[in-house]
Amino acid sequence: MKSSTTLQSTYHYTNAKAFMNIIDEVEFWVSHGSFLNDYAELTYIEEIIEEVIHNLYPRGNPSFYEQIIQHMNHLAEESFEPFILSFSMNKDSVTLWSEYSSFYGYSLEIDIEAMRKLIYSDQIAKSRVLEGEVIYSRQLQLELVEKALSQLNSNQDETSLDEVARSIYLYAPFFKKECFHSEEEYRFVFLRPRAKEEQIPSYMSREVYFKKKDEVIIPYIKVNFKSICEHLPIKSITVGAKNNSELAVKGTAYYLKHKGYLDVPVLKSCITLR
Repeated sequence: MKSSTTLQSTYHYTNAKAFMNIIDEVEFWVSHGSFLNDYAELTYIEEIIEEVIHNLYPRGNPSFYEQIIQHMNHLAEESFEPFILSFSMNKDSVTLWSEYSSFYGYSLEIDIEAMRKLIYSDQIAKSRVLEGEVIYSRQLQLELVEKALSQLNSNQDETSLDEVARSIYLYAPFFKKECFHSEEEYRFVFLRPRAKEEQIPSYMSREVYFKKKDEVIIPYIKVNFKSICEHLPIKSITVGAKNNSELAVKGTAYYLKHKGYLDVPVLKSCITLR
């Protein structure tokens, strides 16, 4: 995962209902990684592993691939579940307006460094949260998995396999097919432990909640910063391409000021749609 040190802002696309909840409750609803828009989310990496192993060991034991996948599945089933908070590095994306709000929603510009400070203000988060740019380049994906597999010792014992599987598994939330590159996604991945006795960051809900989207039930957790801050580090709000009337902008600005966001500009999308 590449965590950008030069990135100043990320953008969170959402509909009006979710936008108001973010502001009112100082929280994000963070969906389980297996229930996002890409049906191959978290499993696409298996395709990359198989190709790398075929290239490295063309005459090798085919069970080697299966062993790596079994170790990764064990991590997923026994250790922790990934919940993904998605941002984009694109301020005004046709793809994301369409996906998250049918062009009627909102894009929240977030100060990424201030967001990091909130997330890592809890020491537990240092081992429970991953972040970085999503990798769409298949070539880079192959190189990263090949590098991880090169760490296997010559005996390929259980301990070695488990360590390599763990390092590869942590790439899974950050690998997507090249056809999704227009999303330009930047992610925070919250690793929710399955064992109830394990600690989690104080702002992360232990309980899993459920919401409905397009007649599909989606599990999510709440990441709530109300005990840490009064306001999220929002730098601006952009109103969607089909909702950029003066009334929509005026209403959003009035709402933000009422909620204490006194210096947050409300902008119109530059995309022109009827």
